[in-house]
Amino acid sequence: MSHLVLGLDLGPNSIGWALVNDDPENPAESKLIDLGVRVFPEGVDAFDTSKEVSRSEQRRIARGMRRQQRRRAFRRRHLKEALIQLDLWPAEQAVQEELYGLDPYELRARGLDQQLSLHELGRVLLHLNQRRGFRSNKKEQAKADAKAKKKSTEKVEKAKPAAEKKTEDMLLEMAELERAIRKSGARTLGEYLYRKNAALDHKARVDDDIVRGRHTQRKMLMEEFDQIWNTQAGFYPQLNDEHRYGKLGRQKDIHRPIPKNREFLDHEQTVRNPRCGMSDQDAFGLFGLIFFHRALKPVPKEIVGLCELEPKARRCARADRRAQKFRLLQEINNLRYIDPDAKEECSLSDGQRKMLLDHLATREKVTFDDIRKKLGFLETVKFKMEKGNRSSLQGAVTDWLIAKSFGKEWHEIAEETKDEIVSILIASLDEEETRQRLITSFDFSEANADAVMGVELPESYVKLSLLAIQKLLPHMERGMVYMAESAENSALHAAGYFRRDQLQRRLFDKLPDPRRSANSPIGDIPNPVVKRTLTEIRKLVNAILREHGKPDAVHLEMASSLQMSAEKRKDYNKQIRDREAERTKIADELRANNVRPTRENILRYDLLSCLRRNWNFPLWLLA
Repeated sequence: MSHLVLGLDLGPNSIGWALVNDDPENPAESKLIDLGVRVFPEGVDAFDTSKEVSRSEQRRIARGMRRQQRRRAFRRRHLKEALIQLDLWPAEQAVQEELYGLDPYELRARGLDQQLSLHELGRVLLHLNQRRGFRSNKKEQAKADAKAKKKSTEKVEKAKPAAEKKTEDMLLEMAELERAIRKSGARTLGEYLYRKNAALDHKARVDDDIVRGRHTQRKMLMEEFDQIWNTQAGFYPQLNDEHRYGKLGRQKDIHRPIPKNREFLDHEQTVRNPRCGMSDQDAFGLFGLIFFHRALKPVPKEIVGLCELEPKARRCARADRRAQKFRLLQEINNLRYIDPDAKEECSLSDGQRKMLLDHLATREKVTFDDIRKKLGFLETVKFKMEKGNRSSLQGAVTDWLIAKSFGKEWHEIAEETKDEIVSILIASLDEEETRQRLITSFDFSEANADAVMGVELPESYVKLSLLAIQKLLPHMERGMVYMAESAENSALHAAGYFRRDQLQRRLFDKLPDPRRSANSPIGDIPNPVVKRTLTEIRKLVNAILREHGKPDAVHLEMASSLQMSAEKRKDYNKQIRDREAERTKIADELRANNVRPTRENILRYDLLSCLRRNWNFPLWLLA
């Protein structure tokens, strides 16, 4: 009986295929029906090179620049209108041009001690708005402070364009600038730059004598705003705190109103948004108009994959404590050891599993030697996982990281409370809102709240959703393994789920369009290379079905580089290049000793060199 087999070889930019009529009972009748190759462009530009980028990157960069320019123009126009209303800026264009001709750094330095005219004060505020500095998030700032403290005596590199410098380098440069301001005795950034500009000699330029093109922190400009305003308010009593900070008072983070419709706000929206329909100027004052900081947008749900067991639920963050507990139980329940006396494979008892789980819950990782000591095993006892060159089990990393910063008191907090705190940290967008929530809801001190918020939690997502994990955890805590042949010992079956091979799936006459079918969520695949290949597979297979009908079997082969991310491909290619360079070096050494650099000789030399490095193997055995 004939058997129609379709073979597919998947690559990042091509798909090779062959259709074979295979007859096991009569091999002579087996024949090749058709074959071919479908070539298509990869899902990214410069694939598998160091210059690999998304096809939409240039468009995204251009769109971001347009958006930034539009927001800057809006903020400048909005501030000018507010200054004109307060008589801090003239409405006549000719007078504005004269004020633009003044040296803003000289005005900023003089405004700390002497009276400025109202229009000169407006010129200072416009200049602060134009160069209002960089505002980093807390984690980046902590890194910068640590590096600045470590390298405070080192010389800072010359300023480079922002696109060519890493964020950490810019933050380090800002920290060094702050140290230079304190060392010079200047009270503000503007005074420091005015002195540097006045002493600038273009005939004898030296390093770090630039005024423009510096990377500055926004807090420097905020402090300068306060000092200048305090001085000038003494000369102009009409400049009150409502003009300065608005009716809501000074805010650490100033955001746009939610909702955008200010004409009608119901009771719930009024409670959520204390602005109650006020304009930006009335709510936040000039300080808010200048130093407005747009709130971060949440991570789009579309980029988070769907759960394998709950198709409508998104995957759980890897940093979530329940996801980490699921991983711990999965490894502990699968852990097997071989007792040389009993000469059989054994699993851990309930008491041993609980002891090991408690031990891993407070540590980053635990070696198998430590596990043997903890469980009271002899050194001759070996775990099956050790055969795969594993030396340890990973612990509860999230709890370990937080306890490292917060203190050991973290382990004494109730489990439900810790789950809620970590969930808040994972979903955190607004730093001040998160801090206040930790202080008010969990009685944290400001120091403890900052310590918890400064922790860099693990990134990415696991394959299951939180809904599925919560259903599986009770069964896995009883010792069941995640997936087993026997339903009695399978947490998957106990939670009401089935393995993939047990699921009833809808059959199609052809591969459906994933954009129109809920059963083919190709849109949830974030890898553009894989997404492009799967799209081309659908086109190719449907064309084969139209020409030759349905095959009885499909055999797939996929290139390893196809499913890798850009970073993993970069590491993989680096390993290959390093290996090639090492083999080239061995070949040169063999030629120098009159030995042919054949594949076998290179392999033997490499092996013996490895033995000599690790066990002091004598080279005379080469003979």
